Amino acid sequence: MKVDEEMLKIQECIASKAVVEDKFDELKVIGGVDQAFQDDKIISGLVLLDYDSMEQIDNVYTIMDVDFPYIPGLLSFREAPSIIEAFRKLDKKPEILMVDGCGINHPRFAGLATHIGVELDIPTIGVAKNILCGEFRTKPEKVGEMSEISYKGKIVGAIL
Repeated sequence: MKVDEEMLKIQECIASKAVVEDKFDELKVIGGVDQAFQDDKIISGLVLLDYDSMEQIDNVYTIMDVDFPYIPGLLSFREAPSIIEAFRKLDKKPEILMVDGCGINHPRFAGLATHIGVELDIPTIGVAKNILCGEFRTKPEKVGEMSEISYKGKIVGAIL
């Protein structure tokens, strides 16, 4: 599938609406979401935890048909609809949602986590297994160490 100019414009719009400063009150409920694929289906599982005790409060999931191919940099068009549907099933909403995917560590500063955050108007943290773009100085070697990831003059994440 060819990258559509309209998709890039949507990502530019998402990036322009992203808020990247800390505006949190006290966290009470946090959420995490991840996806799995089986045949032509996408499964999004979302778990809510009490922040203080880390006890599970709720969990929901959705199963949908995959209707968009895997294209690096356009993951939100493939995975966001399923995540959004799962989120809407929650009785209680978290103050923050951790998403398996990039946030602003993205060529257009609009990865899956950013897209979800803007669409649902909720703070998100992208928790990615790989760095999509940017550079860091040193790779952390011990628990608790981190190195900032920068891209185009902006800090877009941290490697832990």
